[in-house]
Amino acid sequence: MRTSIASHFILIAALVVASAGCASQKPAPHESSGSTEQDPKNAGNYVSGFGSGLNDFSKGVTQFFQNLSGDTPAKYAKMTMSDSADARRVGINGLVEKDFGRRPPYTDRYADLASMDPDPLVRATAIRALNQSRDKSRTKLFIKSLADANPQVRLEAAKALRRVPDPDAAEPLLKVLNAPDEEKDVRIAAADALQHYKRLDVARSLVAMLSNRDFGLAWQSRRSLKSLTGRDLFYDDAAWLQYLTGPDKPFS
Repeated sequence: MRTSIASHFILIAALVVASAGCASQKPAPHESSGSTEQDPKNAGNYVSGFGSGLNDFSKGVTQFFQNLSGDTPAKYAKMTMSDSADARRVGINGLVEKDFGRRPPYTDRYADLASMDPDPLVRATAIRALNQSRDKSRTKLFIKSLADANPQVRLEAAKALRRVPDPDAAEPLLKVLNAPDEEKDVRIAAADALQHYKRLDVARSLVAMLSNRDFGLAWQSRRSLKSLTGRDLFYDDAAWLQYLTGPDKPFS
Protein backbone atom coordinates (compact mmCIF):
# COMPACT_ATOMS: atom_id res chain seq x y z
CA MET A 1 0.00 0.00 0.00
CA ARG A 2 2.70 2.47 1.03
CA THR A 3 4.86 1.49 -1.93
CA SER A 4 2.12 2.28 -4.44
CA ILE A 5 1.36 5.63 -2.82
CA ALA A 6 5.05 6.48 -2.71
CA SER A 7 5.32 5.69 -6.41
CA HIS A 8 2.37 8.02 -7.00
CA PHE A 9 4.15 10.90 -5.27
CA ILE A 10 7.41 10.22 -7.16
CA LEU A 11 5.55 10.13 -10.45
CA ILE A 12 3.92 13.50 -9.72
CA ALA A 13 7.30 15.03 -8.89
CA ALA A 14 8.89 13.57 -12.02
CA LEU A 15 6.08 15.01 -14.15
CA VAL A 16 6.63 18.43 -12.60
CA VAL A 17 10.33 18.21 -13.40
CA ALA A 18 9.54 17.05 -16.93
CA SER A 19 7.09 19.88 -17.57
CA ALA A 20 9.58 22.41 -16.24
CA GLY A 21 12.25 21.02 -18.53
CA CYS A 22 9.94 21.17 -21.51
CA ALA A 23 8.88 24.73 -20.72
CA SER A 24 12.48 25.87 -20.55
CA GLN A 25 13.51 24.19 -23.80
CA LYS A 26 14.17 26.73 -26.54
CA PRO A 27 12.43 26.15 -29.88
CA ALA A 28 14.66 24.86 -32.62
CA PRO A 29 15.59 27.35 -35.33
CA HIS A 30 13.49 27.17 -38.47
CA GLU A 31 13.22 28.77 -41.86
CA SER A 32 10.79 31.55 -42.72
CA SER A 33 7.11 30.74 -43.11
CA GLY A 34 7.40 30.89 -46.85
CA SER A 35 9.10 27.48 -47.02
CA THR A 36 7.47 24.14 -46.35
CA GLU A 37 10.74 22.28 -45.95
CA GLN A 38 13.37 22.54 -43.26
CA ASP A 39 16.84 23.65 -44.25
CA PRO A 40 19.18 20.63 -44.03
CA LYS A 41 21.82 22.95 -42.63
CA ASN A 42 19.67 23.36 -39.49
CA ALA A 43 19.14 19.66 -38.93
CA GLY A 44 22.01 19.58 -36.46
CA ASN A 45 20.37 22.32 -34.44
CA TYR A 46 17.15 20.29 -34.18
CA VAL A 47 19.02 17.23 -32.97
CA SER A 48 21.07 19.34 -30.60
CA GLY A 49 17.93 20.99 -29.16
CA PHE A 50 16.23 17.64 -28.68
CA GLY A 51 19.30 16.23 -26.98
CA SER A 52 19.54 19.28 -24.74
CA GLY A 53 15.93 18.81 -23.63
CA LEU A 54 16.56 15.18 -22.70
CA ASN A 55 19.68 16.21 -20.84
CA ASP A 56 17.77 18.86 -18.87
CA PHE A 57 15.07 16.32 -18.03
CA SER A 58 17.65 13.77 -16.88
CA LYS A 59 19.35 16.34 -14.69
CA GLY A 60 16.00 17.36 -13.21
CA VAL A 61 15.05 13.80 -12.29
CA THR A 62 18.51 13.21 -10.81
CA GLN A 63 18.18 16.38 -8.73
CA PHE A 64 14.75 15.26 -7.54
CA PHE A 65 16.10 12.00 -6.16
CA GLN A 66 19.08 13.80 -4.63
CA ASN A 67 16.65 16.16 -2.89
CA LEU A 68 15.02 13.25 -1.10
CA SER A 69 17.88 13.42 1.38
CA GLY A 70 17.59 17.20 1.88
CA ASP A 71 15.06 19.47 3.59
CA THR A 72 12.61 19.55 0.68
CA PRO A 73 8.93 18.82 -0.02
CA ALA A 74 9.99 15.62 -1.78
CA LYS A 75 11.73 14.51 1.38
CA TYR A 76 8.62 15.18 3.49
CA ALA A 77 6.39 13.33 1.02
CA LYS A 78 8.67 10.31 1.27
CA MET A 79 8.65 10.53 5.08
CA THR A 80 4.87 10.10 5.16
CA MET A 81 5.51 6.60 3.76
CA SER A 82 8.10 5.72 6.40
CA ASP A 83 7.84 2.77 8.78
CA SER A 84 8.65 5.23 11.57
CA ALA A 85 5.65 6.95 13.15
CA ASP A 86 7.83 9.91 14.14
CA ALA A 87 8.97 10.30 10.53
CA ARG A 88 5.36 10.19 9.27
CA ARG A 89 4.40 12.96 11.68
CA VAL A 90 7.39 15.09 10.63
CA GLY A 91 6.51 14.50 6.99
CA ILE A 92 2.91 15.65 7.47
CA ASN A 93 3.98 18.77 9.36
CA GLY A 94 6.63 19.60 6.76
CA LEU A 95 4.18 19.36 3.86
CA VAL A 96 1.24 21.22 5.38
CA GLU A 97 3.39 24.30 5.98
CA LYS A 98 3.38 24.86 2.21
CA ASP A 99 0.39 26.14 0.25
CA PHE A 100 0.53 23.22 -2.19
CA GLY A 101 0.64 20.87 0.81
CA ARG A 102 -2.91 21.96 1.68
CA ARG A 103 -4.37 20.60 -1.56
CA PRO A 104 -4.65 17.19 -3.21
CA PRO A 105 -2.88 14.84 -3.53
CA TYR A 106 -1.34 15.75 -0.18
CA THR A 107 -4.68 16.12 1.63
CA ASP A 108 -5.61 12.69 0.27
CA ARG A 109 -2.52 11.29 1.99
CA TYR A 110 -3.41 13.03 5.27
CA ALA A 111 -6.90 11.53 5.10
CA ASP A 112 -5.47 8.04 4.58
CA LEU A 113 -3.21 8.46 7.59
CA ALA A 114 -5.99 9.95 9.73
CA SER A 115 -8.26 7.00 9.09
CA MET A 116 -5.85 4.05 8.89
CA ASP A 117 -2.53 4.78 10.59
CA PRO A 118 -1.92 2.50 13.60
CA ASP A 119 -0.20 5.28 15.56
CA PRO A 120 -2.64 7.65 17.33
CA LEU A 121 -0.30 10.65 17.21
CA VAL A 122 0.04 10.24 13.46
CA ARG A 123 -3.77 10.12 13.14
CA ALA A 124 -4.08 13.25 15.28
CA THR A 125 -1.39 15.05 13.26
CA ALA A 126 -3.11 14.11 10.00
CA ILE A 127 -6.47 15.45 11.23
CA ARG A 128 -4.77 18.67 12.31
CA ALA A 129 -3.26 18.97 8.82
CA LEU A 130 -6.70 18.55 7.24
CA ASN A 131 -7.99 21.21 9.61
CA GLN A 132 -5.19 23.56 8.58
CA SER A 133 -6.06 22.81 4.97
CA ARG A 134 -9.73 23.69 5.67
CA ASP A 135 -10.69 20.57 3.76
CA LYS A 136 -14.49 20.65 3.84
CA SER A 137 -14.70 17.28 2.14
CA ARG A 138 -13.31 15.55 5.26
CA THR A 139 -15.96 16.47 7.84
CA LYS A 140 -17.32 12.91 7.89
CA LEU A 141 -13.83 11.75 8.80
CA PHE A 142 -13.71 14.33 11.61
CA ILE A 143 -17.06 13.12 12.93
CA LYS A 144 -15.93 9.49 12.84
CA SER A 145 -12.72 10.45 14.66
CA LEU A 146 -14.74 11.84 17.59
CA ALA A 147 -15.16 8.19 18.58
CA ASP A 148 -11.47 7.29 18.21
CA ALA A 149 -9.94 5.34 21.09
CA ASN A 150 -7.28 8.02 21.61
CA PRO A 151 -8.21 11.33 23.28
CA GLN A 152 -5.67 13.31 21.25
CA VAL A 153 -7.38 12.19 18.04
CA ARG A 154 -10.79 13.10 19.47
CA LEU A 155 -9.45 16.51 20.48
CA GLU A 156 -8.14 17.28 16.99
CA ALA A 157 -11.42 16.08 15.47
CA ALA A 158 -13.45 18.43 17.68
CA LYS A 159 -11.12 21.31 16.85
CA ALA A 160 -11.48 20.56 13.16
CA LEU A 161 -15.28 20.65 13.41
CA ARG A 162 -14.97 24.07 15.03
CA ARG A 163 -13.22 25.40 11.92
CA VAL A 164 -15.04 23.23 9.35
CA PRO A 165 -18.56 22.57 10.72
CA ASP A 166 -20.97 19.94 9.42
CA PRO A 167 -24.72 19.74 10.20
CA ASP A 168 -24.31 16.05 11.00
CA ALA A 169 -21.76 16.81 13.73
CA ALA A 170 -24.18 18.25 16.30
CA GLU A 171 -25.24 14.93 17.85
CA PRO A 172 -21.72 13.43 18.06
CA LEU A 173 -20.40 16.67 19.57
CA LEU A 174 -23.21 16.69 22.15
CA LYS A 175 -22.32 13.13 23.05
CA VAL A 176 -18.73 14.19 23.69
CA LEU A 177 -19.76 17.27 25.66
CA ASN A 178 -22.15 15.34 27.91
CA ALA A 179 -19.78 12.45 28.63
CA PRO A 180 -18.54 12.95 32.22
CA ASP A 181 -15.67 10.50 31.73
CA GLU A 182 -14.37 12.26 28.62
CA GLU A 183 -11.09 14.20 28.79
CA LYS A 184 -11.63 17.80 29.88
CA ASP A 185 -9.90 19.36 26.86
CA VAL A 186 -11.96 17.25 24.45
CA ARG A 187 -15.20 18.38 26.10
CA ILE A 188 -14.06 22.01 25.95
CA ALA A 189 -13.29 21.65 22.24
CA ALA A 190 -16.72 20.11 21.68
CA ALA A 191 -18.37 23.03 23.52
CA ASP A 192 -16.44 25.40 21.28
CA ALA A 193 -17.51 23.59 18.09
CA LEU A 194 -21.18 23.55 19.16
CA GLN A 195 -21.44 27.33 18.72
CA HIS A 196 -22.31 26.64 15.06
CA TYR A 197 -25.54 24.73 15.82
CA LYS A 198 -28.52 26.93 16.69
CA ARG A 199 -30.64 24.27 18.31
CA LEU A 200 -32.47 24.20 21.62
CA ASP A 201 -30.93 20.89 22.70
CA VAL A 202 -27.45 22.28 21.99
CA ALA A 203 -28.15 25.43 24.00
CA ARG A 204 -29.62 23.44 26.90
CA SER A 205 -26.55 21.21 27.06
CA LEU A 206 -24.27 24.24 27.09
CA VAL A 207 -26.34 25.82 29.87
CA ALA A 208 -25.95 22.63 31.90
CA MET A 209 -22.17 23.09 31.71
CA LEU A 210 -22.24 26.60 33.23
CA SER A 211 -22.18 25.17 36.74
CA ASN A 212 -19.54 22.57 35.96
CA ARG A 213 -16.75 22.37 38.51
CA ASP A 214 -14.20 22.77 35.76
CA PHE A 215 -14.15 26.49 35.01
CA GLY A 216 -12.63 26.01 31.55
CA LEU A 217 -15.64 24.02 30.43
CA ALA A 218 -18.07 26.48 32.01
CA TRP A 219 -16.28 29.45 30.41
CA GLN A 220 -16.30 27.93 26.93
CA SER A 221 -19.96 26.95 27.24
CA ARG A 222 -20.87 30.53 28.14
CA ARG A 223 -18.85 31.79 25.19
CA SER A 224 -20.64 29.45 22.78
CA LEU A 225 -24.03 30.48 24.19
CA LYS A 226 -23.12 34.12 23.54
CA SER A 227 -22.25 33.22 19.96
CA LEU A 228 -25.49 31.28 19.48
CA THR A 229 -27.82 33.90 20.94
CA GLY A 230 -26.06 37.25 20.81
CA ARG A 231 -26.73 37.63 24.54
CA ASP A 232 -24.69 37.22 27.71
CA LEU A 233 -26.44 36.06 30.85
CA PHE A 234 -23.12 35.10 32.42
CA TYR A 235 -23.22 31.88 34.48
CA ASP A 236 -26.86 32.18 35.57
CA ASP A 237 -28.24 28.90 34.27
CA ALA A 238 -31.78 29.72 35.47
CA ALA A 239 -31.76 32.99 33.52
CA TRP A 240 -30.49 31.20 30.44
CA LEU A 241 -33.20 28.52 30.61
CA GLN A 242 -35.89 31.15 31.10
CA TYR A 243 -34.63 33.02 28.05
CA LEU A 244 -34.43 29.89 25.92
CA THR A 245 -37.99 28.79 26.72
CA GLY A 246 -39.54 32.23 27.21
CA PRO A 247 -41.41 34.46 24.74
CA ASP A 248 -38.30 35.18 22.67
CA LYS A 249 -37.64 31.50 21.98
CA PRO A 250 -34.48 32.11 19.94
CA PHE A 251 -34.47 28.59 18.47
CA SER A 252 -38.17 28.13 17.72
